[in-house]
Amino acid sequence: MNKPTLSVIITTYNRAESLRMTLACLAAAYRPDLPAEVIVVDNGSTDHTRQVVEEFRGRFTLKWLEETVVGKGACLNRAIESGPLGELVAVLDNDMSPDASWFEGVSAISTRRPDCDYFGGDIHVIWPEGPLPAWTQAPAIQGWAYSAFNRGSNADQPIQTGNWLCGGNFWFRSRVLQNGLRFENVWLAEARFILQLQERGARGIAAPDARAGHRIQPQLLRRDVLLERAKKVGAGFAELRMRSGTITKQGRLLRRNPLLFYAVCTTGLLYWSCVRVLAHARLSPLRFAHILHATERATAYLTFLRMAPGKRTRD
Repeated sequence: MNKPTLSVIITTYNRAESLRMTLACLAAAYRPDLPAEVIVVDNGSTDHTRQVVEEFRGRFTLKWLEETVVGKGACLNRAIESGPLGELVAVLDNDMSPDASWFEGVSAISTRRPDCDYFGGDIHVIWPEGPLPAWTQAPAIQGWAYSAFNRGSNADQPIQTGNWLCGGNFWFRSRVLQNGLRFENVWLAEARFILQLQERGARGIAAPDARAGHRIQPQLLRRDVLLERAKKVGAGFAELRMRSGTITKQGRLLRRNPLLFYAVCTTGLLYWSCVRVLAHARLSPLRFAHILHATERATAYLTFLRMAPGKRTRD
């Protein structure tokens, strides 16, 4: 079986040095026998991003694009519309460090699972140097706060309908774009894209082969930043699930039994609000992690209620 061709899209804005690290990892991992191109889409950077990209000319096929509309979705669509893409299209964030076997892993998963349309690899956390607050290690916040995606298994795992992969290390077959599907220019654009694929009957898989590390930016160790992120994630995830109501359990429940939907969400909001209050009183190194987790959950249930037809809630 022929090895698939691959287009790797990296969107960026004023993160030249972080982009340099990602491109260096790709250069170290690149295998000439695995046909690939890297497409960098700049979203109006004013730093030395362009110079960093030029440093990697000749190390692999490299394309530079610019997009004036602000947003990751717009940048991804700019790459899609720029010309023919490979059989596989990968989305890689500019703070990711793909492993030395990343290209081989992408090829291996996609080749052995011709029945699947989208894929994801494991993501581990790369912490900044220096001491870390104890709460950063709490398992409950690793996924949404730090984009960790470690399944704890060496087996392929299907992506259940209504769920999605981390947008920093996933790829899809370019054939899914033939019907005009594109990224929406919204926060969590990759998650929305995956849910749209599921609405069209596409199948996805998570596998261990194509691993990458997520380099945590220092500001993500600040309590104020994480607290705002908890609220944003809770609201964003809930909005995604409500917008894709035909395939998510919350949307199905709302259609089938609105009264039960309101009861479940109201109970969830009250429960996690109480957990958050109690977490403030705990004497534990992980106290702040409990506050974050409860804030994310309470915000999600509040958003479910806000978005339900004919239902209004107050803060």
